[in-house]
Amino acid sequence: MEQSNDNQIVQLNLSLSKRDRDMLRKIAGKRMMDDPSKVESAASVGAEIIREYLEARDKEENKDEKEE
Repeated sequence: MEQSNDNQIVQLNLSLSKRDRDMLRKIAGKRMMDDPSKVESAASVGAEIIREYLEARDKEENKDEKEE
């Protein structure tokens, strides 16, 4: 993944199965129950999961490049 200094937030529309959407809603609901001052949504949980995955993948790719 190419690194960029552009940290601008952009919208991305995805389609998921109803089951996956409901799972994200459930996670968001549990988080709000744990901390009612937090506002969570299925979209924010999904975005967090995607960011964490991409960051982990980027770290792994950089690690592999350094080993070569």
